[in-house]
This record gives sequence, structure tokens and C-alpha cells, in this order.
Amino acid sequence: MKRVSTSALVPGMVTAEEVFNYKGSLILPKGQVLTAESIEKLEFYSVINVRVEEESDQETESIGTEDTLNITLDMDLDFTPRPEENDEPETVSEASESAEPEDLFITEEDMDWASIGKDDTEPAGIDEDETAAEADAEDIAAPIEEPPYSERLRQTEEFQKFEQDFREATTSFRESMSEIIENVENLDVDELISNTLTLLSDENKYVNVFDMLHSMRQTDDNTYIHCMNVGLMCNILARWMKMSEDDIKTATVCGLLHDIGKLKIPEKILKKPGRLTDWELSVVRTHPREGYNILMSAPVNDHIKNAALMHHERCDGSGYPLKLTSAQIDPFAKIVAIADVYDAMTSSRVYRSPQCPFEAIAAFEKEGLQKYDPAFILTFLKNIVNTYILHRVHLTNGEEGDIVYINPDKLSRPTVRVGSRYVDLSKEAHIRIDALL
Repeated sequence: MKRVSTSALVPGMVTAEEVFNYKGSLILPKGQVLTAESIEKLEFYSVINVRVEEESDQETESIGTEDTLNITLDMDLDFTPRPEENDEPETVSEASESAEPEDLFITEEDMDWASIGKDDTEPAGIDEDETAAEADAEDIAAPIEEPPYSERLRQTEEFQKFEQDFREATTSFRESMSEIIENVENLDVDELISNTLTLLSDENKYVNVFDMLHSMRQTDDNTYIHCMNVGLMCNILARWMKMSEDDIKTATVCGLLHDIGKLKIPEKILKKPGRLTDWELSVVRTHPREGYNILMSAPVNDHIKNAALMHHERCDGSGYPLKLTSAQIDPFAKIVAIADVYDAMTSSRVYRSPQCPFEAIAAFEKEGLQKYDPAFILTFLKNIVNTYILHRVHLTNGEEGDIVYINPDKLSRPTVRVGSRYVDLSKEAHIRIDALL
């Protein structure tokens, strides 16, 4: 068996041990064949890594082991993990943020290679004029397919302006973060968020921002882009919660700076293209405490500092680094936690393209009320699903249709119009939305 980080898991792998959460509840049994949904479940529970069977193990080992996996790392605020001399810890496969999974995609060069040897000549006995006439007839008969919504959106002037502004804001944000690390006492909040707020101007409209971000998922989701996404989502969620303008501003800054502690993590660990050791993984998990320490002397309010420290805490006590429960978690950290997880679940992974938002919404519906503040998570889900009304979607049965009605009792399973039929996904348990078109 081998230990593999959750971000590097691939459907088809088999768990070599039972996987438990902080409370000791079983998440996945031993011998479970992983699917995209089960991997998302591990991500949802903030499981760092699991043991999986190697190919040779799957052929020779039985399923009867009683060993279990302890997935938690107890870290007090004053603890800094250090490697032991001459002690080579067990390694874990970890997908680096900078890794480029080029081998997962078929390039034009691959297509050219694949066509070598095919016969390009016309079949004997077919008249050239007859072939041309048939082709014309086929062109006339063939229905004109409308491009997917995301493709149409990317062609609009609105999207192109948003993408340009987003890139400029991200560049400015990256520079600001470097300056903050060097001289945090001079952190200027107004300057930090000025470019971010331009993305939320009246021209862009709040409900369209999620469309824009989802359509930009093909770009590299590095730490700075992730922080920008979370900052934008926190701003929108705070508005949906009808917070004051000052609190909306605070929520935005909380989102932008929630991962600032990662700038204290050695770059060779964050961008390591190969395997991370257990010790390296434990170092990465110190970023909430590192972020809090950075912001301690910054001229910002305590909510922003707490969001950096607590954004991986969960209301049921299953988070880290302090294992806080709901009453102990800063409300702004609760907002960041939701935006952070939603952005992570709808971002690219080694084994898949960006996840469909409805799959993320379904995961929140299933287990989110225990882990996240109900007031925040319900407001987030009820509003975000409404941004996808009239979107064209692909269903797991192969059909395509348009979302025409949001089911208030099952937000992830709306009614979809497929041709002249209406498919109520709340009553069709075997069908779900797996892509926006």
C-alpha cells in the first residue's frame, strides 16, 4: 500500500484502510473503489491523505485488515513541525499547485499522429459531383447547434473586460501581498481592495460574477487567483446577508488575505512537483497560524486576523488548527470557509476538469449544515443556485436541457426542460447535472 494526498487521488484507486473523520465516524470503508464523488467527499472533510492499494496489493492482499487511518494532525499554536535528523518520513503523493498535467490532454499533434495511415482517397465508384451534392444536402439538413453558454459568454465584451480587469487586479494583488510580507505595519486596506471592488461594479452585476469565474476555470488556479476568487465570493455573500458596507468591506479583505500564511511556507514545498513527505504536509497545514502571526501587527481589525487563523475550522469541531466549534469561530471566518471550499471544489484537479457547481452544491446540502453556519450556508446556496436559472446543462443520462425551476427543498436538483419535456431532478434520483454548457 502507499499513502496518497487527497489532491492526487484518481478515480479507480482502492482504499487500503478505513478512513475516519475527526469524530471517529467512518467516511470510506477499506476496499472502496474511489470515484470522483468519493474523492470530493474526502476533500469536503478536509482529509489530507489516505492509504491506497498499489496494483500488486490489489492482486495479492485480502480486505480483512483491521487497521485504520488517523487523518488528523494535532498542532498547538506554539508547535512548529521539524524534520528529524537522518529520519526519512514516509512520502505522500501531492499534486503541486504549479503542476501541469499535460499528459491528460490530447493535443493537435496527437490527433495528427493518430491520423497517420488512414486512407484519405475517395471510395471507388462514387461520382465527384454526386459526393458534393450529398454533402450539400447534409449541410442543409443538419441542425445548427447553439454554442455552449460558457463559450458564448467568453465571446462577449462584458466577459473580455472582466477577464482583463481580473488579471490586472490579480497582478496588483500579488504585488501588494509581497509588500505586506515585507512591511505589514503599512498595510493599506483601501488600496488592497480597490482593484478587487472594480470587478464588482454595477457594470458586472453581482449575479454574473459566478458565471465569469466559472468560465475562467481553464486558467491556472494558483494561490493568488484563489484568494481573489474567495475575496469576490465573500463580498457577494456578505451582500446577500445584507451586512453593512463596512462589514462587506471587512468580508472582502478576509477573503483576500485568508491564505496569506502560505507565503511563509517554503516555495519548494508549495511548488514541489513530486511527492511531499509527511513532514512537508504538516508544514503546509501551519499556514493558518502563519497567516495570523503575519497579521498580528497589521493595522486591520481582529476579524481579518481571525479569518486567516480559523478559515479551516468547522462548526462540528472537525477542522484545524484549533478544532474550534461553532460558537468559538469568528463569523467572518465562517464566511471565508464557505467561499474557500466552494472555490476549491469547482477548481481543476489532477483527475478532473473544473467541477460542476451543482455537484458542489449537492455536497454542501448533504453534509454542510453540520460543518458550516446554517445562516451563512443556506443563504449562499439559495442565492447561488438562482444565478444558474436558464443555464443550459448536461445530465448524466446524456441529455441536455435548460434549468427552468429551482426546487427550494432540494437546491442541487432543479427542474430541467429537455426539448418538450420537463425533468424534475428531485424525483429522478438516478439523474443529476454533471456540467454547465
